[in-house]
Amino acid sequence: MLRSLAPDDRTWAHEDLREFERSYVRQLEELGAERILADLRRVGAGRPVIMLCWERLADPDEYCHRLTLSRWLRERAGVEARELRPGDPQREDVAQRSLF
Repeated sequence: MLRSLAPDDRTWAHEDLREFERSYVRQLEELGAERILADLRRVGAGRPVIMLCWERLADPDEYCHRLTLSRWLRERAGVEARELRPGDPQREDVAQRSLF
C-alpha cells in the first residue's frame, strides 16, 4: 500500500474540485515521478500494479483522484495507467493470487 499517493489532509480539505486537483498535483510534485514509480515497482515486485480507492462512485465517469494521478504520471513519466471498467477482459498472462 502506498499511502503517499492518497490525497493528504490539506488536499481533502478543498471542496472545490479545481483546488483539490491543484493541491493534489502539488503533493505529487513534492514526491516526484521517480520516487512514485520506484515505490510502485517495489510494491509490484515485478507484477502489474492496480491502483484502487475506497470511494464508491455512482457513475464510473465521476471524478476520482486516480484520474489526476494517471494523467500526472502520463505527463511526467510517459506511463499510461488505464482505468479498468467492469466487464474488461482479464489478462490471461497475469497470474492472480487469491487473497483468501
